[in-house]
Amino acid sequence: RSSRTSTAQAFEGDPRPMVDSVLNRLYFPGGSNVFGNGSAVSARNSIFARTNGKVYEIINGQKRHIINQDVLFSYGVDFEAVRLISSAELNRYPRAKFLVFEDKLYYLTEAGYIRWIPDLGIFGSYGLKAIDAIFINEVEFNLYPKNQYIFDETGKDNRIWFIDGDLKRPVAKEAVSKLGIPNQAIAPVNRTEFDFYREIGSEIK
Repeated sequence: RSSRTSTAQAFEGDPRPMVDSVLNRLYFPGGSNVFGNGSAVSARNSIFARTNGKVYEIINGQKRHIINQDVLFSYGVDFEAVRLISSAELNRYPRAKFLVFEDKLYYLTEAGYIRWIPDLGIFGSYGLKAIDAIFINEVEFNLYPKNQYIFDETGKDNRIWFIDGDLKRPVAKEAVSKLGIPNQAIAPVNRTEFDFYREIGSEIK
């Protein structure tokens, strides 16, 4: 695949809009700049690295697992552009948690599921800045399973909840196995996010 470009070539002059501009347009259409000046990146400045048989993109000081070679190639990068690094070096970087696709913000769970974030206050409650949100393309987005089951990480509510948009509905314990919901599909959320969802309907059994 020698026709593919290197990492530097692939992202030179990247036309993607600045992260803070996108988030402000999404949640503050009137134009209020909640992130201030200098917080955004206007071009993709990253490296692709591999260790223990897995490929990662390291961008904005964060690492994100690249699911397969189709995703890698979709960013205009071939295997020759992927650096070999040690596990110790990779572990210096925290995992990426927020992704942007088609003007929507998503939380990327540790298990590799994505969950739509419907409110900017939720984003801020996780202690992140605009620059921490990473743009992804359609090829990558379509490979992520959707996170629709959550629980309150504080333990104040010990139930599992099904979420849809800004709504939540409790799930009975016996329904988890009955519906075949794998453990990795159930993700913890902080209290700000948990309280944002409005409870509707009866318990799913």
